[in-house]
Order: sequence, then structure tokens, then C-alpha cells
Amino acid sequence: MLDIALSAMGAVVAFHQRDGGSFRDFLAYVFPRDLVTRRSCWQDLGFIIVKQLIKPFTSAPLLLLTSAKCAILTYGLMILLFGPRAERPMSMGLFVVLVAAAVLTQDFLRFYSHYLFHRFSVLWDIHKVHHSAGYLTPLTNHRVHIIEEMLEQAATGLSVGPLLGLAAFATETSISTNALLGFDAYVLIDALCFSMLRHSHIGLSFNRFERFLLSPKQHHLHHSTDRKHWDKNFGFIFAFWDRIAGTICYSNPREMIAFGITDRDAEDYGSVLKLHFMPFVKIARAFWSAIVRGRTIANPPSAGLQAETLPEA
Repeated sequence: MLDIALSAMGAVVAFHQRDGGSFRDFLAYVFPRDLVTRRSCWQDLGFIIVKQLIKPFTSAPLLLLTSAKCAILTYGLMILLFGPRAERPMSMGLFVVLVAAAVLTQDFLRFYSHYLFHRFSVLWDIHKVHHSAGYLTPLTNHRVHIIEEMLEQAATGLSVGPLLGLAAFATETSISTNALLGFDAYVLIDALCFSMLRHSHIGLSFNRFERFLLSPKQHHLHHSTDRKHWDKNFGFIFAFWDRIAGTICYSNPREMIAFGITDRDAEDYGSVLKLHFMPFVKIARAFWSAIVRGRTIANPPSAGLQAETLPEA
């Protein structure tokens, strides 16, 4: 409900950032006629349905590598090594420190793993599933290949989880509180940053505050087909990771953006089945080239991976 309420508020602001209009104009903006006719939207739906069908066979790693489970396992290991600790109430100061550490760690890992998915060609072939969407809707949030989900889950679970488990043991506070602390806080802050609008046609800009928090419109730039936007805005909540990396790009609320990948790749990811199975084909080809032909699977540091996918002149 919070996501829906915030999205409605964000839609009103975004509408007025584009010069507004009548209530009828607003409804046309929020519910465009082509929303149900776009091929990309139906691909999103089909992708999710197939993903749910195969989920029973792929859910084990996702369930085992959550930050909460890794925190509890770390806490249990510390008890085995050093013995049990008496629990005491968590002070407000400690609560703030742990929340800040967990949120910053999780946001940095999301930024850096996202960067790596653009940096290495074998990972980019997986991430193209998400970028192949030619029209963004909230369903596009789930247009993420299972391999990418597993890698991101492992990165977060195996870092944030042990951090929270060690913090609970060191501060003699409840592991159940610590295990949920980072996850709940991050999800709340992410929602407050209008996360649902990142993948939508509603381009909400934060204007001058985009130096500190990444807006949905900035994420739209990340999905842009315009070369000047490629390999920009890898972050999700905080903008300073992109500012430090030199990958920040600020938005213009009135700018029209086309989404997707280049024609050469679009055909490879042009159906629901291709979205699920093409990454496996491309991974096999990449490693075959690396082993047999000695080619590298890493993208040269000086060039963006998306730039390499441009058709030759």
C-alpha cells in the first residue's frame, strides 16, 4: 500500500514537472493507451509467468542466501566458537548506527554488482534480459534473469548477513532484531525514493536533490538507447556512489527517452523463451571462446559495454 500511495504522489509531481494539464490529461499520462499494446509489456508478463513455473527448481539458493539467514548462521557460528552471550536491549544510538551501516552496505553492493553486470561481457549478456525491455512498467522490476537474481542475492546475503550477525554477537543484542534490521530499513528507504516508478513510464525527477538521491527519471536514463546515457546511474538510492565513480547523469523532466537495447541484440532477446535461455547460450559461447580461442570475457576498462553492441558502420 505504501508503494502505491507513494507512486500516486510521484505521478502527480511528475505530471506537473511536464507542465501538467487537466485531470483528463493526467489520467491519459498515468494510463496511456499503448500500455496494453506494447510487445515489451506482454513479454514482461510472459517472462514472469514462466519464471514462476520454474521457480520451484531454482528457489533453494535464493532462500538460503538471504541476509537474514546468513546473519543467523553467522551468529550461530560465533556462539559455537565463543559460547552464548546474554542479550540486552538495543539503545537508540546503536540502532541508528547498525541501520546506517546495513543500508549503506546494501546500497553499495547493489550499485557495484550493477556496475559489474555492465563491466563484464558475460554478465552483460545476462543483464541484457532486463535492459531489453522497450517499455518500462512495474512488471519490468521482475524482468531479471534467475542467474542475476542468484548472484545479487549471494552478494548481499554473504556480506550484509555476516555483518548483522557479527554486530548482534558483538553488541549482545537480539539476532532476530539485527537480522531484519538491514532488510526492513532498506526496503522502507527504497520505497520512500519511489522505487516503483523506476520501471514505469512516469519520469519523476528530484531536480537539485539528484546529487544525493537517485530519482526514477535518472534510472530511466540508465535504460536509455541514447549513447550519451549508456553506463550511467548504476545506483538505486544514494547518488554518491555514481558521483564517486564518475557515472552520474542528471535528468531533465521534459526529456523524452527511448528504452531498450540495440537492434543487434534485440533480436536475440525478442521472445519470452529467448529471455530465459539466451543468457545460457551466450555464457556457453563466451567461455568456449575464452578456453579455446583465448579471448577475454571482460570488457576493456576504457569502453562501455553497451557501446560495444553498436552495429558496425
